[in-house]
Amino acid sequence: MVRYNSPHTRQVAKMMPYVCGIIFACFAFFYLYFYQADYLAQFQYHFSHGETSYNSFVGAVLIILPLLVLGLFCHGMFRWPLRFCALSWFPSAFLLTFITCLRFPELPDYSVGTPWISLISLFVLFIIVACLCLMHPDATSERSTFSSYLSSNFLVLIILFFMTGALGYDSGPGHRELRVGLFLQRGAYDEAVTLSSPEQGGSYRLYALRTAALALDGQLGDRLFEYPIPEASQTLLPQQSDSLFVFSALPILYKQMRAVPLFTKSFSERKFLQNTLALDSVPRPLVLDYLLCSYLLCGELQSFSEVLLQHTDSLTSSLPKHYREALILQAHLVSSSAKPVTVSPSSSSSSSYEDAEMHASLLRFDRLHQAAQQGDMQALDSLLDYTHTYWMYYVSRFQ
Repeated sequence: MVRYNSPHTRQVAKMMPYVCGIIFACFAFFYLYFYQADYLAQFQYHFSHGETSYNSFVGAVLIILPLLVLGLFCHGMFRWPLRFCALSWFPSAFLLTFITCLRFPELPDYSVGTPWISLISLFVLFIIVACLCLMHPDATSERSTFSSYLSSNFLVLIILFFMTGALGYDSGPGHRELRVGLFLQRGAYDEAVTLSSPEQGGSYRLYALRTAALALDGQLGDRLFEYPIPEASQTLLPQQSDSLFVFSALPILYKQMRAVPLFTKSFSERKFLQNTLALDSVPRPLVLDYLLCSYLLCGELQSFSEVLLQHTDSLTSSLPKHYREALILQAHLVSSSAKPVTVSPSSSSSSSYEDAEMHASLLRFDRLHQAAQQGDMQALDSLLDYTHTYWMYYVSRFQ
């Protein structure tokens, strides 16, 4: 450590590493706790093979403490000029950056890769800058004020923080997918659905996460088609190739299904759901919802109504909204040779499903849709009232 003659400068020299340490600790805590908590949860899951879970506060503190010790150790080991003593926090900032920039398969943008070249280049640059600073001619200068020393060190810290932010995991969509996964893991299904809403932008993974959240919350039949479905999508379950779901959706989802699919080249989501449903005499609501919505997704209304008839007793007394919309729609579209659609909310009766109000709404939708196809702009605007219905999804995909 540099020795100073002035008592004031000696006092500043004693204070500066601790001031820099406090600033570094505050940045690191906010960075880890508020920005990288979802990434670190995935990080811990990956390297613990799913054996442990991540606590955001405890994790941030446990990472910061050794980084503080390292920073103070580096300050004491080298004769840093007072003006640049914040450089002693580079190793800590470098490790913080390294921890949060690793790419592994569970991340949405794994293909980007860990920025090894940038990390190595920065480390080499630090060695060069550190050597120049340690040989700085003003190393023992005592002419500057405390604010001057503080401002130059603060500038160094800002550069270190920028380095961490620039190289750390900073994918906005990726963070959102990881955060939705955390909500799923914690059972916060409403928050998961809200965060994965298409207004924020979307991907197939977000769609599958949102579907899982709705299913786990028992709302799949009521709200699936309130959100846009990715083009050409014919599946609902998370795919094994989307290994993000190993962390979030898969264990929770398949635990309730009490079955785990074997993803092979010949894997069929439909067959998996059908076979799983056939395992028990009492159908599992989660599996049944997925199967019924799978039929709706592909526009297979006849198969949907047949499966619904077979397992009516497993549904609640009030059918989910999209199921009622599909039944009314099929009754509207069915030809004279097709079987009538019958469904009973109770096990004691089996009569034609009727919903006068919904049927009237469908007739209005049909008139508006036909008028809109003829170029009626007012009808097109009125169709916005039906954006969250299965009818809108059906006509946009299959008509």
